[in-house]
Amino acid sequence: MLGSGRTETLHALAGLDHPEAGEIRLRGQAVPLGAFAAMLRRGLGITPENRRRDGIVPLMGVDENIVMSDLRQVSRYGVLDRGALRRAARALIDRLAIKTARPGTPIGTLSGGNQQKAVLARWLHAGSDVLLLDEPTRGVDVEAKRQIYDQMRRLTDDGRAVVFVSSEVEELADVCDRVVVLRGGRAVAELSGEQIELNRVLAIAIAEE
Repeated sequence: MLGSGRTETLHALAGLDHPEAGEIRLRGQAVPLGAFAAMLRRGLGITPENRRRDGIVPLMGVDENIVMSDLRQVSRYGVLDRGALRRAARALIDRLAIKTARPGTPIGTLSGGNQQKAVLARWLHAGSDVLLLDEPTRGVDVEAKRQIYDQMRRLTDDGRAVVFVSSEVEELADVCDRVVVLRGGRAVAELSGEQIELNRVLAIAIAEE
């Protein structure tokens, strides 16, 4: 629920905020706390809750927004290769069915669902192994939601990990193997399999301390 600490938890995992205590392990190895650049190098990607404010550069093209997570892939000798940029972006635009007149269309002109898919494509371009998705389906239409769910499943089928934050509890049973319920900044329950049921999750989330 709002105020549960879900976004703060993702920020701590990503190194955007420095937790006061605790330990983060990636592939079984402890990693330094509060080091965003280091976490990116270790294969972590994060999509923000407010994509328009924090997730896109509105006046830049869809293609530029996608490849900005790893410019080395589309550069030669430190100079951006426009052909490589277009090819890399086009492959992901097609994969995620991003609706845009052309790859260079300013991303700010796209619908919310297509902006969200482009933000997700950014981390696919980077080859991220662990994706932290903060409310990725908020404010998008039913078709875009289905496509985002499909990509999440495809990523996990490929052996990647997806941490999916959602306040729409009905989504959880459809897409999650395991659910951790946060309340007041603490993890208060962990559910899996048939335990992930709407009324149960809601009851835990809103229970008084």
